[in-house]
Amino acid sequence: MWRRIFLDAVVLNILNPKTAVFFLAFLPQFVHPAAGGTTVQLLVLGGVYIGLGVLSDTAYAFAQVCFSQDRLPEPEAAVDGAWCQGLEDSGAALTSVVQQ
Repeated sequence: MWRRIFLDAVVLNILNPKTAVFFLAFLPQFVHPAAGGTTVQLLVLGGVYIGLGVLSDTAYAFAQVCFSQDRLPEPEAAVDGAWCQGLEDSGAALTSVVQQ
């Protein structure tokens, strides 16, 4: 059961358009061609992004396990979480636009 949930999460994150947009639009801004090794720089920055994502997702998963006390999530909580994620993404996009 846990393996299936994990694989579903991996597939979801790989096919997530936000990830593709990040790697295509934002990541190249931090690569300095004059420093050489642009491929290596992209791989390192991508690895850092993935590592931080795994770390934060793991922290959320552990927090959920610790605080759930074997209760099933209520449907209202899922809706609230979706709204929070949407607001967070909108705020990040707005911040990015304003900084330009």
